[in-house]
Amino acid sequence: MTEQIVSAIRPQMWIDGKLIGITGAAIGSLAFLFGTALICLPAAWLLGYGIPLPGSLQRWDYIPLLIVFYFGGVLFWNCFYAGVASVINDPNTSSRTSLLFLPMLPMFAAGLVVSQPDGPMMRILSLIPGASSTAMPMRLVLGEASSAEVLASFALMLAGIAGLRLLAGRIFTAGIMLYGKEPSWLDIATWTLGRQEGTANMAPIARLCVSVICLTSALLNTGAAQDPFDPSIQLRSFDEVWQTIKNVHWDRELVGEKWDAIRDELRPKVEKAENAIAVREITQTMISKLGHSHCGIIPSETYQAMEEQSQNGGEGISGLTIRFIDEQLVVTQVRPGSPAASAGVEVGWALKSVLRSNLKNAAAENKEPTTSYAEQLIQRVRAATEHQVTRFETAMGLAATSIVTGSIGDQLQLTFLDHDEMQQSKDIWLVKGHGTPTKLGHLPVTTVEFRSLRLTSDIGHVAFNAFLDPSRLIKEFQQAVTQEYANSNGLVIDLRGNMGGMILLTMGMCGWLVDEPTKLGLMTMKDTPLELVINPRKPRYSRPVAVLIDECSISAAEIFAGGLQDLGVARVFGHRSAGLVLPSNVVSLPNKDGFQYVTADYESRSGRVLEGRGVEPDESISLTRVLLRAEHDPVLAAATRWILSQSK
Repeated sequence: MTEQIVSAIRPQMWIDGKLIGITGAAIGSLAFLFGTALICLPAAWLLGYGIPLPGSLQRWDYIPLLIVFYFGGVLFWNCFYAGVASVINDPNTSSRTSLLFLPMLPMFAAGLVVSQPDGPMMRILSLIPGASSTAMPMRLVLGEASSAEVLASFALMLAGIAGLRLLAGRIFTAGIMLYGKEPSWLDIATWTLGRQEGTANMAPIARLCVSVICLTSALLNTGAAQDPFDPSIQLRSFDEVWQTIKNVHWDRELVGEKWDAIRDELRPKVEKAENAIAVREITQTMISKLGHSHCGIIPSETYQAMEEQSQNGGEGISGLTIRFIDEQLVVTQVRPGSPAASAGVEVGWALKSVLRSNLKNAAAENKEPTTSYAEQLIQRVRAATEHQVTRFETAMGLAATSIVTGSIGDQLQLTFLDHDEMQQSKDIWLVKGHGTPTKLGHLPVTTVEFRSLRLTSDIGHVAFNAFLDPSRLIKEFQQAVTQEYANSNGLVIDLRGNMGGMILLTMGMCGWLVDEPTKLGLMTMKDTPLELVINPRKPRYSRPVAVLIDECSISAAEIFAGGLQDLGVARVFGHRSAGLVLPSNVVSLPNKDGFQYVTADYESRSGRVLEGRGVEPDESISLTRVLLRAEHDPVLAAATRWILSQSK
């Protein structure tokens, strides 16, 4: 529900709505008490009961000031708790609920010095936001606060409210993306200071599914330093993985006695393990018994590698999209204006080798250039995916992309076979990609890029690489469908290479493509089914819609494409999607590895199981080097032809 709401409105707007609501409730409570007093006090006097008025009410000229400071204090602490509540997973277990007693401290402090209303301590308290709402009214009633002090106290209170409001919005914006364990105080401090975490992006394999993440680490051979091996911490990590799956998995039989037996079999092996790699392999063996995607261990070295990349300026891109076609790694897209385009690389060329040099750090760290050969990469990925949920062609596409990305400033010496089977060597320097860094739980930072352009045939074309950064993505998508391309011949939604992300974000985006409330699909969690419902948005986009997918369209991208296909509001073009659909969370383990685990089963609106099967396009296009040379982008060309045929 939270993800669905934040898909429709900005996080800061949501926080402001919370502040208005809870402050309005406080005003209502005070109004009730005041109304009760207006009724009871006169009645008591008529009955002969002499009830003296409080001193504050005997100073009628101070009542407006007292009310202002009262509501100022309420709003100040509401802003504070709006931020605190954003990072509490369960108020029954969180230690941060003790912060509820924080407003009592200034009241207690003011009470200690109430006998000296104009003393130094009371003067200080009356100027501090959060304490002034208690101390300044005491001074007004019991002492003699000057007009300058009252104005200064009020101004500081307003500044505190404004600052806390913005901080609460910033914390909430980051906290809404965090699943699993509560963030640390360091995380919260990082968010409030506005610093970016991690890298500008992450290697494609590392950001999609854990089985492919592990493959990338092996292929890239990052060599990041490892922490000293601590058997007790490794054992705790294994136990946490086992217990988490036991607690959240929806199949009671799968995680019943069989799951207990698996633990009893593998835990002694963890106790005897001599290094973290062995523990990781044993834990992964246990996880693989589930047979799910989005479930496995993210090595701590991956995070360290991403941090090193961040220190070098973030992820660098070449502008190449590479897929596995006819036993070769073939360039299927070249981004206009990219280093690859400037170097003259063409769609349809076959990649043979990549020689990587990091000129920035080579001299300082004595790093030798590394070479990746296409044939060796294909063999290693084939072996690594032989018994994995991830299809070979999906893992191959992701692995191929990873070898043509890296740190900003890296030099790639690429060797291709051109259309005439002649060898071509191209030097490319990686540059910073476009987009906005965003964080999803304990996954490394991902850059989310939204591209929009009008094709020459008066067809809108939008493409984005992830269902993340909801407040920005939903706004840009809305602008495209309701303004930029509302009167065009049609719209192409390009999800090729889309890594997925927030499943519920797909519901918000589908709203502009339906006329009435309807179901997108069904998630089945432990003891709880959850229907993904699309609520229509106005104005509805009424022109033909084509969705493009490929073998690297993953998770939420598959749910989006498959859902629109079931609804009959879009035609799907391209290649069968990855079939890695199940929703998941990522948490950090005691040994600093990440652990991704599935939280629900999923079936589409029509009852299709997409996990392991993927979305089959309505019009499947088998790419070949000859076809790529002839049409440059055969999938987009097919979608364009269909849209134009529907517009006649």
